[in-house]
Amino acid sequence: MAHTIGTASNPNDLLDQLRVWLVTRGWTQDYYAAVSSGSAYGYRLHMHNESGTYLNARSYIGEQPTWYAAASGTGLYGIAFNLGTGYDSGSSWDYQPGAPLNYATTPQSLGSGMILGAGPYPSYQFFDDEAGNYLIAVERGSGIWRHICWGDSLDKTGAGEWEGGAYFGGTAGFGYWNYGSDAGSATPDYPPMPAAGLNGVYSYVNATVDGVTDWVSLKNYNLTVSSSATHIVGTSAVWAINHPVDSYLLSSWPGIPILSQALRNRLYQPANTRAILMPIPIWVLRSDGGSSFLGTVPSLAVSAHATLVTTMGIGDDMAIGAETWRLFNGFLVKVVG
Repeated sequence: MAHTIGTASNPNDLLDQLRVWLVTRGWTQDYYAAVSSGSAYGYRLHMHNESGTYLNARSYIGEQPTWYAAASGTGLYGIAFNLGTGYDSGSSWDYQPGAPLNYATTPQSLGSGMILGAGPYPSYQFFDDEAGNYLIAVERGSGIWRHICWGDSLDKTGAGEWEGGAYFGGTAGFGYWNYGSDAGSATPDYPPMPAAGLNGVYSYVNATVDGVTDWVSLKNYNLTVSSSATHIVGTSAVWAINHPVDSYLLSSWPGIPILSQALRNRLYQPANTRAILMPIPIWVLRSDGGSSFLGTVPSLAVSAHATLVTTMGIGDDMAIGAETWRLFNGFLVKVVG
């Protein structure tokens, strides 16, 4: 596992440091420049790796994107991104080849990101498991962390052979960059690759399912393809915290085990309050109405909220056999093994 720790002054500085680090990890830079002149604008970044995964990212400095659903005049500070299969200099940063589009007559771009505030950020941690999987965790304020993650492929162990596998997610989605859902508190327990859907989708997996190749939108609200999703829908066993697991939502995905927040907050050992790890399974809806297991998210696991793991703090490591895992707020990252 390659790993680095640092600080950043604002979203532009954070994106630039991520760019430099990814170059050291073997990524090729396709484009990097300010969106417009002046300090009140962010930067766009396009990179790709040897596996053919293309990263499209944009920093925001008090700006309001066209897809931003918050109150008029409220600017966004943070990082937005998606993945694709190529780079086109003539297209906007989010409408790149192979990037996800919503299911609508006039498609709009889809993606994920993290709302961070204006900065500075006391700490960040970048992780590369050297198998094509990345996690970017940022401390937006003292003890308040947000993250994005992406990878070349899910771990398909137990899922059989299927085409695709690239995935990405974050703690906010294009459809609902609303500060009401992320007020900057430490309370929200945002697990990696959560299912969402009441006000947008946070996580996506690329797959060919029943003859259709598209990004699978990980939803928890219902089974329907809608304007907030791509042509294929699926779900994650972990759901965004602001979407409670009630009888209506459970009926949307019958037969799929859901790691509700209440259950996740029992993922610690009573004797010593050390974290218990659970993998993050991903499922897809089939054309016949059933669901199929796609795999799990590599090098990441959910656990109890950090305030419940009282013998450990955010950033502390825990050895499990030959592996070492690092604790964040409600999840862990494998750093050795």
